[in-house]
Amino acid sequence: FGSLLSTKTATTSSSPVIVYFHGGGFILLATNSKRFDDHYRRLAKEIPAVVISVNYRLAPENQYPSQYDDGIDMLKFIDSKISTVEHFPACTNLKRCFVTGDSAGENLAHNVAVRANECKFSMLMLLRVVLIQPFFGGEERTQSEEDLNDITPLVSLKRTDWMWKAFWPEGSDRDQSKFVLLY
Repeated sequence: FGSLLSTKTATTSSSPVIVYFHGGGFILLATNSKRFDDHYRRLAKEIPAVVISVNYRLAPENQYPSQYDDGIDMLKFIDSKISTVEHFPACTNLKRCFVTGDSAGENLAHNVAVRANECKFSMLMLLRVVLIQPFFGGEERTQSEEDLNDITPLVSLKRTDWMWKAFWPEGSDRDQSKFVLLY
């Protein structure tokens, strides 16, 4: 599923749980990438918190809704008695759960949180979704997409169009206003 990080500073019985979805346009990287691992460790230490990173399936081999299903499965696993006994430190407070990520990971965090409303968790309480720079996109270009196109090659329109095409099943469009309202 992913990685679990806790630090010695997370020792009280009220350490929150942060479920983190990595970025990469739904097609790149993994939870064990140095960039993300360093970030999780810093979060765990500075907050202090128990940080769980979700190693979701990547497109194009696994298209929508695989990544969202993996996120819900992770929340269900966290909520299970098996996970609390075998995997989490005693300081873990499942009643203080936050979901976040970066870029495509924040898209996942948002949509997983929306879907989580339908789940009946026994121990887990999702308090907040933290979104800083979510990767959303529709058929029409936004001004920020146009502005960033020539500045940042990593998020060029050509590359992000390819990422969305790899993510969505054939025949889908990118109108996420319809998509988000499905849940």
